[in-house]
This record gives sequence, C-alpha cells and structure tokens, in this order.
Amino acid sequence: MNLAIATMTLDKKGDASLMREALSVLARKKYPVYVADGGSSPEFLADIGKMGFNIAHASGLTPQFKNAITRASKSSHDCAVLYTEPDKLDWFNKGFDEAVANYLASESYLEGKRAFVAVSRTPEQFATFPEHQRFWETRFSDIVEAKIGIRGDWLYGPKFITPEIAAEFRHVNEDFGWGGLTFLLARAHKLGYPIYGINNAASCPVAQRNEDNAAYRERQFLGNIKGFEFGLSIK
Repeated sequence: MNLAIATMTLDKKGDASLMREALSVLARKKYPVYVADGGSSPEFLADIGKMGFNIAHASGLTPQFKNAITRASKSSHDCAVLYTEPDKLDWFNKGFDEAVANYLASESYLEGKRAFVAVSRTPEQFATFPEHQRFWETRFSDIVEAKIGIRGDWLYGPKFITPEIAAEFRHVNEDFGWGGLTFLLARAHKLGYPIYGINNAASCPVAQRNEDNAAYRERQFLGNIKGFEFGLSIK
C-alpha cells in the first residue's frame, strides 16, 4: 500500500506565512501532496504551486476534505491517505516521521486492514491547548465513547484513512464544517474497521496557546457532532 497526503488551504485567515513555512517542510517529505484550496490569493497559490503540490479548488471545509482526500486516495492503486492541516509546523518537524513510521509498521497496515488511525496527543500535550478547545474536544470524545464504545483523541488533526473509508464521501452533499472528518470516523465504525490512535502528536504551538475563542470552539464542536451523527445514520 502506498501513502499520499491530503490537506486544504485558505490564506485569508492571517496565517499565510505559517502555512508557507509548514508546507515547505511538508514538500520535503517523500509523499505526493494533494491540496484543496478554498480561494487563496494568486500569490499564495503560486508559492505553494512551486512546491510541487497537486492543487484543486473547493469551497467550504467539508468539500475541501472530500476533494483532497478523494484525489489522494485515487493517486495510485490501494493508496492510503494521511490527512493533515496545512499549518502543523511543529508536528511536521517533530512528529510526522515517527507517526508515519509507526503507521506503516502497524498491524493494520501490514495486514491490509482498513483502519481509521488518528494521530493523538498525550495527556501532557493535550494540557497545553487552550481551555475552551480542551473542553469541547473532551465533550466530543465523551460522545464518541458513548456512541461507539471507543475512547480516543479524535480532533488533533492528522489521520490515516484507507481508500474504502475515503470512498464514503460519496454520501456527502453538504458542508458540516470540521465535521467532514468526524463523518469518516463514524463511517469507519459502521463499516466495522479498526479505529485507534497513535501518540505521535505535538504540543500546542506557544504562539497559539492564548487563542481561546469560546464561540468558535463551540461551533466547531457542533459541526463535528453533525458530521459524526450523519455518518452513524447511514446503513
């Protein structure tokens, strides 16, 4: 099984410099990168285009997830996908290689099992994130555990997804926001695939530790729940 990377970009949220730096690190990895861009400036697109990425346009978070992950999963025969946010600079530098190595050495990969694998934070790493982010992400983990009986850290970001799970995006015609990814978590459960985490995440970047937007985190939680519940509702 091969591995391709899926991510999404939008440079209108004040983090274009961070994304450029982080994506330049990602470009030095040996895997093909599929980007779904939500409407960035021509200058930004030109910059990341020089990095050799395969870029397409998609508007809205769930359409971006669907676009990038679907294209990456079809990039070669039986290709597993690593989805990641584009600004995870610390993780690209410190956790990416270990996470990929652990996934590629895992039983689920070596035996061809169609697992959903979330890169997860240790309790110490989780404690470095803003208060309201931790509150709502913990509530989501509580709900997932109550619904499917599996406890995990599902919302750090990077996830390994196999083609059969990526194909479930065929059911999605609406935008759940961030819930496009939790939809896939639910579908993996409904399909009977292994679901687990590997502790190769990174702590919250120091510059982001005071970004504690309570209203945004609640909206994010609601989108995650909506996507997850929709995934469970499909037989």
